[in-house]
Amino acid sequence: MRESRTTLSDSSLHSTNGVTPREAQVMEGVLKGLTNGAIASQLQISARTVQKHLERVFRKLGVRSRSELVARAYLAMVKKDKDR
Repeated sequence: MRESRTTLSDSSLHSTNGVTPREAQVMEGVLKGLTNGAIASQLQISARTVQKHLERVFRKLGVRSRSELVARAYLAMVKKDKDR
């Protein structure tokens, strides 16, 4: 039996808050527990660019930290799963 798992791209967290597809990719990295450097390497961008993406995401979502971002994303995914 396959377990259904909602991802950030499935949730409305980024689409309803004006988060760009690239910012959503950076958010996915944060949710995986990656450092800015690891996210940068994975996306082939600089760590400074990752930081700038995160600053914009934080502003758009009204969060102040990575942990708040993770909590917000988790709640959005749980809500999405519940609505199914």
